[in-house]
Amino acid sequence: MTKAQRKKDPKTDEYVLKKSKRRCCLCFGLNCDSREKKGQIAHLDRDPANSKPDNLAFLCLDHHDEYDSGTSQSR
Repeated sequence: MTKAQRKKDPKTDEYVLKKSKRRCCLCFGLNCDSREKKGQIAHLDRDPANSKPDNLAFLCLDHHDEYDSGTSQSR
């Protein structure tokens, strides 16, 4: 398994997809866009090994690409 991949757990994926209703949390939070989208499950802490449900979020394809290409910042 490469660093960019995560171990798939169908039950966890199903949970995240059901909770999000396939709505991108960024589209919804920034633009009140609650439409169903094509997307992917993202790791909020950017650690593919951490696949706990509270570390996963459904993002549309555009936001997931943007999130993955962004630089991490620390304080």
